[in-house]
Amino acid sequence: YLQTNKIEKAIDTIRIINISKMSYLSQADKMIISEMYLRIGIYLFEKKKFSNSIKYLENAIEFDPGNKILRTKLSEVKEISDNENQKIKKNRTKKVNISLSVVVVIIIIAFALMKFLSIQKDNSALETAKDLNTKESYSTYLSEFPKGKHISEVDSLLEKAVWEDANKENSYKSYKGYLKDYPQGKYSIKASFLREESLKNKFAFIQGATYQMKK
Repeated sequence: YLQTNKIEKAIDTIRIINISKMSYLSQADKMIISEMYLRIGIYLFEKKKFSNSIKYLENAIEFDPGNKILRTKLSEVKEISDNENQKIKKNRTKKVNISLSVVVVIIIIAFALMKFLSIQKDNSALETAKDLNTKESYSTYLSEFPKGKHISEVDSLLEKAVWEDANKENSYKSYKGYLKDYPQGKYSIKASFLREESLKNKFAFIQGATYQMKK
């Protein structure tokens, strides 16, 4: 097989025949077998099958232990094999690092997108609340966005809406309701004054009605 350059068939044959246990081999036979292992080792080396190449070169040395050329060749193959293994490890590490970097970038982009969408939703909810301009619309915003970026603005708008409703009703009860919610509010002084005025008017009306009844 070796003479016809059918190396793979020669390898298959060697796997079947346990040459190392043939104790009757002559020195000439051992030299031939060593040469056979050497040729297979070089063939496997050229195929970049380094571990198998090393195995056959070691077998070649076993049959010709004094051959310095074989030992030199084995050392060269081992060195090249070690270098190739280091390259493979570095490439694997590089690929892992690249993969991790890609994952990190994807996570950052996803987080940024979620943040952007959250801000867009927040802004849209604010505009909706402003368009309706009611206590309910502002309360809804505060309920849905308890940590929204427009909290301060909406709090102020809600107080204004409550005040406008109280002022529109213009009653003791409405001003009292405003002051209950906003005792230190922006309109608290005016609400206190109007509440008292409303109460005075109510008493005046009662007194007037009583007087008319007595007449």
